[in-house]
Amino acid sequence: MRTFLLGAFVGAAAMWMWGDQFRARFGAQVDGAVDRVLGALDTLDDQIASVRGRVESFATDAEHTRRRDTA
Repeated sequence: MRTFLLGAFVGAAAMWMWGDQFRARFGAQVDGAVDRVLGALDTLDDQIASVRGRVESFATDAEHTRRRDTA
C-alpha cells in the first residue's frame, strides 16, 4: 500500500512539474493517432454499410425466389 501511495505521489509531482512539457511533446502525436483511428472507423463504417446492403439485397432476392417457387 505504501508503494502505491508513493508512486501516486511521485507521479502527481512529476505531472505538476513537467506536465506542460509532456503535453507539448506528446499532444501532437496523440492528436495524430486519434485522427488516424477516426479515419479507420469511418472506412469501417462505409464497409459495414456496403456489406449490409449486399446482405439485404441477397435476402430480398432469396425471398422473391422462394415466393416464386412456392407459387
